[in-house]
Amino acid sequence: MNVTRSVRTAHRDTRRIHLFDEPAPGVNSEAMRTELSELLSGMTAQAAPVSTRHAERIALDHYGIEAIAQRLTGERDENFQLQTPDGAMYVLKIANPLEERAFLELLTAALLHVEQADPTLPCPHVHRDLSGQSQTEVRDEDGAARSARMLTWVAGKPLRMAQRSAEQRRHCGQLAARLSLALRDFSHPAVHRPIVWNLRHLPKMQKLLEELPDFPRADLIAEFIAHFQTDIASRLATLRQQVTHNDLNDRNILVADGDDRRIAGIIDFGDTVHTALVADVAIMMAEQIREPHEAEQVVADLLAGYESVTPLQESELAILRELIVARIVMSAVIPSWHRHRNPTNTHYARVTRDFVSKRMLIAETLLTTA
Repeated sequence: MNVTRSVRTAHRDTRRIHLFDEPAPGVNSEAMRTELSELLSGMTAQAAPVSTRHAERIALDHYGIEAIAQRLTGERDENFQLQTPDGAMYVLKIANPLEERAFLELLTAALLHVEQADPTLPCPHVHRDLSGQSQTEVRDEDGAARSARMLTWVAGKPLRMAQRSAEQRRHCGQLAARLSLALRDFSHPAVHRPIVWNLRHLPKMQKLLEELPDFPRADLIAEFIAHFQTDIASRLATLRQQVTHNDLNDRNILVADGDDRRIAGIIDFGDTVHTALVADVAIMMAEQIREPHEAEQVVADLLAGYESVTPLQESELAILRELIVARIVMSAVIPSWHRHRNPTNTHYARVTRDFVSKRMLIAETLLTTA
């Protein structure tokens, strides 16, 4: 498929085209629906919310920490910022009761491994409970058993609130590469868990689009998904694979207070998964491109920083742009679907038609200038 030609054609014709009514030849549609349901179960499972007062009680009873709790957002966990009278800060994460324990243990084990592999990496550290456990069973206000984890607070300002610069992007690329190196020899029985944000699942986005009538640029997205499934997915599986952060977005990357050029930390390992190494790089790049005209420079700066620590292979570079576009597509479709299914959940901001249109222009820029 000539994806450049089809992208340009799609740009001229923005009518809604229904391309998702029938599965592709040879595809077991029932199996696909089952797998997609498994991927999305963590996003749709509802649980009674834990109050800030109860979070404070959990912190005191299980960790010996007296603190004031403030609710943070979370896709699957309930997250609370805790601040003690002397100014120390922590994050209390209370898992959905339906979350599998092995998946939660994976996230804790990954942080403990990073701390050992590269102690100077500015990532959250695991704070153990009063009995020395890194994972704690607690009860919510309805008496349901929940799993809790306590992490240290990483100081800094989210990248999305910072002024951007080439120096900042190079530092970001370097830190991302260091994190990849720290995770390179990490393994855990749950590293292959189903996570919808794994880029290899891009073809499944067509099923989500079925539930989003009149989604902007659906024809362009469908064309790219078909290209990805035919030409990219099989190549992605042959590249270097390891455990990755898998969500280096501009909320999870922090800059130093008072110096936007310096990267102060990487947080939120909730999407950690075993996948292609280059996918982690593509996600970081996709999340930092804000305008079509800056796409080339953002990619170049981040790549220069990353490759100063870990050079990418030619086969990885060959599909980097398609992987960036894959993340752009997923970051438009998944939040839209989530808000459509869970209108009262505000973890994701409402996705507007203007936002999707701009993201698709960025995707076109990346594909047509390759």
